[in-house]
Amino acid sequence: MVEKIKDILYMDRYILERESRARDRNQRGIAVIAAAVFVVMSLLNIKQHSSVMLATTSLSAVFLVIGYFLSKYKGNSKFLRGMFYLIFMAVFTLYTVMGGNEGFAALWLLVATYAVMISIDFRVGFIISAYHFVMLMLVFIGPLNGLLQYAYNETFMLRFPFLFVANFAFATYIAIRIRSYQYALLLKQEELEYFNTIDLSTGLLNRNRFIKDVEAFQAGDLNTLSAVFIDVNGLHGINNRHGHSAGDSMLREIANLCKDYFPDNDIYRMGGDEFLILCKNESEEAVTTAARLLYEAVEQAGYSISYGVETQDADFDLDKVVRDADEKMIAFKKEYYRCRRDEAERVSRN
Repeated sequence: MVEKIKDILYMDRYILERESRARDRNQRGIAVIAAAVFVVMSLLNIKQHSSVMLATTSLSAVFLVIGYFLSKYKGNSKFLRGMFYLIFMAVFTLYTVMGGNEGFAALWLLVATYAVMISIDFRVGFIISAYHFVMLMLVFIGPLNGLLQYAYNETFMLRFPFLFVANFAFATYIAIRIRSYQYALLLKQEELEYFNTIDLSTGLLNRNRFIKDVEAFQAGDLNTLSAVFIDVNGLHGINNRHGHSAGDSMLREIANLCKDYFPDNDIYRMGGDEFLILCKNESEEAVTTAARLLYEAVEQAGYSISYGVETQDADFDLDKVVRDADEKMIAFKKEYYRCRRDEAERVSRN
């Protein structure tokens, strides 16, 4: 049972951390509905000359509207949540004790249980509902009966706390089921996002992820930004001579070597035989040395790469540093193939 409760609380926290904006939208939606209901109740209270009830319903509507605008336009949802908690605890307790509108106001407790637990905050809603249950037992059946300002009939006082318990149980069950579905959906979405940003052949980040990182790039506390652009030499020839499985094996081995020599950096397979490594807050010398060691390790493995390294230490521009590294890689590759042609010509002459 304890483990089950821990699982429920973990799911709830997991959802809230990732769906804070959706929660704020839900709360604003509930605020609009609740404010409209309170306005209608205020009109009814005016008709029935119920001054205390009118004061609570009209003020609740006003503060919910204020909370709505603070949340929507100022990004401050704390005030709105605070108003919900104040209404559901203090105002609805007052309704119950006073027996407003001939005892009808106590029925708001049934609505509050669902509204708070499902749409606002499961954990806080559970605590508020537990408080309401204890309050009902103490005031309707227990030793605090003298606090009541309204003469509820005996049947209502005996049965309403247990009706509330049944309502509380249903609301808890529904809220937990909703959280379970939300949790499963989030996991599935994150799984899809993972596969959408990972190159399945090498396990590296892919071009989709690079595009997202470019869009989200901020210099922040960067001191240096380096890019290592890599292109594999001879992939087409290996595929032709030994088949695509050999080419795929070579790419995986080179990808693993990239991870070995750049273990703390973002490594992307940009497509085909191109790789990109982004290094943040590392010296140009350290990045250049690591790239050279990677080049030598690839040569020792029986393969070949061309690479270019570019470093920025001010005016950080992710697109530009990658383009400059790419241009250096292209120059390296041209030199590589020129040397091979020269070597082939010497062999043919001899």
